[in-house]
Amino acid sequence: MGVNGQPDQASFNGAKLDWTSRVLSAEDVRARLNGQLELILRSDTVITPSAHDELRSRRIRVIRQDALPQQTATRGWGYAQDRPYAIVQSVAGALKREGSLLSEIDLKHDRVLCRWARAVAESIHSGSFCGILAFCEDTSLVCCVANKVVGLRAVAVHPGLWARACLGGVGANFVAIDVARQTFFELKQLVQAICRQNEPVCSGELASVIGELEGHASR
Repeated sequence: MGVNGQPDQASFNGAKLDWTSRVLSAEDVRARLNGQLELILRSDTVITPSAHDELRSRRIRVIRQDALPQQTATRGWGYAQDRPYAIVQSVAGALKREGSLLSEIDLKHDRVLCRWARAVAESIHSGSFCGILAFCEDTSLVCCVANKVVGLRAVAVHPGLWARACLGGVGANFVAIDVARQTFFELKQLVQAICRQNEPVCSGELASVIGELEGHASR
């Protein structure tokens, strides 16, 4: 219970105190603040004059919630298949049950592979995914098309070639995966390793060169 028998309106967060009530009085300050240096209030909380004086005398910093930096929602990876693969559906289902942010991309299937590859690659611009997995048989063709889409850094993964060997330094946000001859366990490990790379980033000279090339392409 809080002051005067009211429900507790405060929660402790290290050196901070979160106050959720609509009013903050001097009595609240004296009863609740115990060494905290910051007080976080709702944007509409009213501070009484006596509470202002109490906070000033204690040198407590007041922060309104609307002034706090907003956290960006975590985006997961999207995936698409050039044709239905039972092993892919099994792996995706298993990873989702384990908490991986992996979603199938909702698009109409095009029987022409290069057009399918373009549609999958351009789905990155929806902003819903940090990266895309394309399960297909012709990974070279799919990557060739995907790398023509601005903002895409596409790489291909084949049996025996693990994600870390392909993605290191590239910050690939489009991965074409050949599912042939891979076991459920191998494919799951591979997809899991890729999906751990939230918001893949390309840096250094490679990022500079790619930026220059994309700039020329848009002229």
